[in-house]
Amino acid sequence: MDVWSKGEGKRADGETQILFSERGYVKQSAIHIGSEDGRKYTLVLSPFLGRVQVLEEYVEFEDS
Repeated sequence: MDVWSKGEGKRADGETQILFSERGYVKQSAIHIGSEDGRKYTLVLSPFLGRVQVLEEYVEFEDS
Protein backbone atom coordinates (compact mmCIF):
# COMPACT_ATOMS: atom_id res chain seq x y z
CA MET A 1 0.00 0.00 0.00
CA ASP A 2 2.42 2.72 1.20
CA VAL A 3 5.29 3.67 3.49
CA TRP A 4 5.54 6.82 5.61
CA SER A 5 8.79 8.13 7.15
CA LYS A 6 9.17 11.17 9.37
CA GLY A 7 10.68 14.00 7.34
CA GLU A 8 10.03 12.24 4.02
CA GLY A 9 6.26 11.81 4.05
CA LYS A 10 4.26 9.06 2.38
CA ARG A 11 5.29 7.09 -0.68
CA ALA A 12 2.82 4.82 -2.42
CA ASP A 13 4.64 3.93 -5.63
CA GLY A 14 8.08 2.80 -6.67
CA GLU A 15 10.64 1.61 -4.16
CA THR A 16 11.62 3.04 -0.81
CA GLN A 17 14.18 2.18 1.85
CA ILE A 18 14.04 2.17 5.61
CA LEU A 19 17.58 2.33 6.94
CA PHE A 20 18.64 0.94 10.31
CA SER A 21 21.78 2.09 12.14
CA GLU A 22 24.39 -0.35 13.41
CA ARG A 23 22.71 -0.14 16.82
CA GLY A 24 19.30 -0.91 15.33
CA TYR A 25 17.94 2.63 15.42
CA VAL A 26 15.53 3.64 12.69
CA LYS A 27 13.75 6.81 11.64
CA GLN A 28 10.13 6.88 12.81
CA SER A 29 8.26 5.06 10.05
CA ALA A 30 5.02 3.28 9.28
CA ILE A 31 4.44 0.55 6.74
CA HIS A 32 0.87 0.10 5.53
CA ILE A 33 -0.04 -3.32 4.17
CA GLY A 34 -3.29 -4.97 3.18
CA SER A 35 -4.59 -8.48 2.70
CA GLU A 36 -6.52 -9.91 -0.23
CA ASP A 37 -9.71 -9.90 1.84
CA GLY A 38 -9.51 -6.14 2.39
CA ARG A 39 -8.01 -6.00 5.88
CA LYS A 40 -5.49 -3.21 6.46
CA TYR A 41 -2.56 -3.09 8.87
CA THR A 42 -0.07 -0.48 10.01
CA LEU A 43 3.40 -1.54 11.14
CA VAL A 44 4.87 1.25 13.29
CA LEU A 45 8.68 1.39 13.63
CA SER A 46 9.82 3.36 16.67
CA PRO A 47 13.20 5.12 16.54
CA PHE A 48 14.86 3.77 19.68
CA LEU A 49 12.75 0.88 20.96
CA GLY A 50 13.79 -1.78 18.46
CA ARG A 51 10.20 -2.97 18.22
CA VAL A 52 7.44 -2.99 15.65
CA GLN A 53 3.89 -2.22 16.74
CA VAL A 54 1.21 -3.94 14.64
CA LEU A 55 -2.11 -2.10 14.37
CA GLU A 56 -5.09 -3.81 12.75
CA GLU A 57 -6.16 -0.67 10.89
CA TYR A 58 -4.77 1.96 8.55
CA VAL A 59 -3.35 4.79 10.66
CA GLU A 60 -2.38 8.06 8.94
CA PHE A 61 0.78 9.87 10.10
CA GLU A 62 1.86 13.46 9.47
CA ASP A 63 5.18 15.24 9.90
CA SER A 64 5.07 17.74 12.73
